[in-house]
Amino acid sequence: MDSGGAGMSEILQPCPFCGGTKICTEKGINLNYCDNCSAESNVERWNTRPIEDELRAENVRLNSWLDEVIKQGNYLEHTLRLAYEHVNGHAFVHGWRDMVNHIQKEREE
Repeated sequence: MDSGGAGMSEILQPCPFCGGTKICTEKGINLNYCDNCSAESNVERWNTRPIEDELRAENVRLNSWLDEVIKQGNYLEHTLRLAYEHVNGHAFVHGWRDMVNHIQKEREE
């Protein structure tokens, strides 16, 4: 890849359309283009990926949210175990779904 026009030390990202890695720079007219699919952009904007950047940020937000849900689920499971042990006087060592099923079966008996 020739990165001559994109700020001498900046490495050009692959083509956003086809993923091609042979990106050419026409220094005289301030243009980068993909040698594979001929997509083109001015030098300053070639490495910008606003949609990808937004998706990455959303991915970080969703992963943080998922971590919180998992923490709350673990807290709920722990709380259910303690409640079961308190009510029944003994520990129940399976997962919370098994514990709920066990409790339902006990109530049906």
